[in-house]
Amino acid sequence: MCIWEAATGALLHTITGYSSSIRSISFSPLGDQIASVTSDQIVWLYDLQSDQKHFPLPLKGHTDWVYGVAFSPDGKRIASVSADRTVKLWDVESRQEIQTLTGHSDWIYAVAFSPDGSLLASGGADKSIRIWDISSTQPEIYPEHQGPVHVVAMCPKGKLLASAAHDELTIRIWDSASCLSTRELKGHCDWIHSMSFSPNGLLLASCSNDETIRIWDALSGAPVRLLCGHEKGIRAVTFSADGTHLASASDDKTVRIWNLTLELDNGPDGQKTVMTARGHSEPARAVAFSPDGAMLATSSDDLIIILWKLGPCSDPQVIRVLRGHRISVRAVSFSPPSGHLLASASPDGDVKIWDTSAGAILQSLCIRTYINSISFSPLGPYLRTNRGLLPIEHYNPDSGESQSVDVFLDGDWITRRGERLLWLPPRFRSTSSSYWRNVFFLGHSSGFVTSMEFDLTCP
Repeated sequence: MCIWEAATGALLHTITGYSSSIRSISFSPLGDQIASVTSDQIVWLYDLQSDQKHFPLPLKGHTDWVYGVAFSPDGKRIASVSADRTVKLWDVESRQEIQTLTGHSDWIYAVAFSPDGSLLASGGADKSIRIWDISSTQPEIYPEHQGPVHVVAMCPKGKLLASAAHDELTIRIWDSASCLSTRELKGHCDWIHSMSFSPNGLLLASCSNDETIRIWDALSGAPVRLLCGHEKGIRAVTFSADGTHLASASDDKTVRIWNLTLELDNGPDGQKTVMTARGHSEPARAVAFSPDGAMLATSSDDLIIILWKLGPCSDPQVIRVLRGHRISVRAVSFSPPSGHLLASASPDGDVKIWDTSAGAILQSLCIRTYINSISFSPLGPYLRTNRGLLPIEHYNPDSGESQSVDVFLDGDWITRRGERLLWLPPRFRSTSSSYWRNVFFLGHSSGFVTSMEFDLTCP
């Protein structure tokens, strides 16, 4: 083990004599001690202020490889985790084991204290994170997804994140600040394809291959409403800007508009609870309301985008058909505040900006990566996508807010203004992603969800 001076890069100490590989190292808060763990089942404690620093003190108690170690914020305790499925707490002064925490069902790889030292987090191969109250030793369990995460949705207010995984019928709600899973939503009986938060962030809509849409209370996780009517799986769902209507796109080639203010089959003055748009010849893939709720855009595997006129008492009427994509169109979005522009994206990385009044293509971008969500950013001339921000022409909102960092997820790299910024190792590459302000939320094939925040002040 080598100890370096961070400011100069000078090598201060080299400590040898280990009988097996070093798995983890942790400095004490004051920097005067180091704890390290190895595959020989021992936690080693070094006092850097002592003349005996080359002779570590062994803390023995684990019965299998030790993978992680951490000092408490006050430096008085050490926590270690092991393949023996236990978390152990040690007293630094006496070098005695003071507590063993059990509950994990597989090897434990990581451990960390909360800033005030009252809580301890551990995570491991059983795909769960356990939060321990040190005084009670009873963990609060936040299990991860059991399959690859393929859908993530960010609350407009930025406080909540929703995720869903293949081979699993559960939606998880996360606190985006703490990155803890706070609720599980269960009800779908087949794959969940899409999710959308209401504009006020209070509701979450999810759609599934089970031909249903479920609306949930995003704060409590309670089911609010079940919408049935599609004859095949539902691929996309979105709220209107005022949150009163919901639109869904289905493999049955139709798009349905649901009036959430009505409970009966038909409301007063001839208002319809459900309106159906029929015009696509292949499964419908994406749907978007215009900001004023007067128009709807839908896209499909038939390569076309249809603009519809909406009314309260009749099914949508076709305004015009937009042609130009070479493969299925998977994402559409209107520009605020008037909806005079429409953005669309295909899996081949073809992104187009349309003039909705003329039906003309104003700009085409080829970005060579898969885009499955798209919207116009209120913070500048950008498209906000699941991969980050794309600079565009013909759009420049008047906003007093500061701009987001214009980073983009391009394959294995995070880029900024076309330059490679951060390479993602295989374990951190995403199966799904969402971008909000300056934070990426990435879903992974392992079932985990991670977040990356970028510094807004970086030039």
